[in-house]
Amino acid sequence: MARQRSPDRNKAYEIFKEHNGDITNRKIAELLSTSEKTVSEKTVGGWKSKDGWIDKLNGVLHKNERSTPKKDTEYSKKKPGAPKGNKNAVNNRGGAKKGNKNATGNPGGSAPLRNGNAATHGLYRKYLPQELYALKEELEEAINNDPLSILWESIMLQHAQIIHAQRIMFVNNKEDMTKELRKKKLSESGFEEEWEIQFAWDKQASFLNAQSKALSTLSALIKDFDRLANIDDERRAKLEFIQVQIDKIKSTNNDDNNIEPVVIVDNISGDLNV
Repeated sequence: MARQRSPDRNKAYEIFKEHNGDITNRKIAELLSTSEKTVSEKTVGGWKSKDGWIDKLNGVLHKNERSTPKKDTEYSKKKPGAPKGNKNAVNNRGGAKKGNKNATGNPGGSAPLRNGNAATHGLYRKYLPQELYALKEELEEAINNDPLSILWESIMLQHAQIIHAQRIMFVNNKEDMTKELRKKKLSESGFEEEWEIQFAWDKQASFLNAQSKALSTLSALIKDFDRLANIDDERRAKLEFIQVQIDKIKSTNNDDNNIEPVVIVDNISGDLNV
């Protein structure tokens, strides 16, 4: 599924256009940021470059365009170069001497591939694998480095993993046994086999232990979100729905004799009326 375009991306360009391009990326980021989200200067700079704001505004690419407009500065009207009559450059034809090898191996003076000279610090680009770095950039643009959005994505991921675990680790009944061949080798008496056997109570105990840790992590994430989010944040209703499911699972786990499946309703993105 294609990632949804941030609505702030179009708003940022409209602000840029209203100021006729005479506004910094930092100022645009401040205008877009609210108490619920934070838009970074770097994100605005990415939108400006990818969407070609300068081309849209003027129809001409300004190669010297700066993210922060440079103020006019008065310079001396003195002409450049040596004074009239100066003979310092007599017999100097320009360039390096014949046979000079200072530039050997330099393909036009360009920087190496994936050079991070133009980046803010280049740390991530230097050490992260290309695929991981690209994913980091996509996430940064998708959630605008908003702490609440990052926390919300973590809650959704943890909840999805708990639902997925229900299907994998479910124990059917007391007779549910798993038998797995661990080792097989040839000996003088024939083949020797080593099996690992897990009975229903072993599997159920392992499942409950893992599930308890996962639920504790999810509950902690929900508490953090509830503490940081605004009172009218619509995502609170979805979290209340998830919390009901967590309480239901915990109450079931307290009954050691009950190994019936707990049905988790994966309905948080749609109708909350169950």
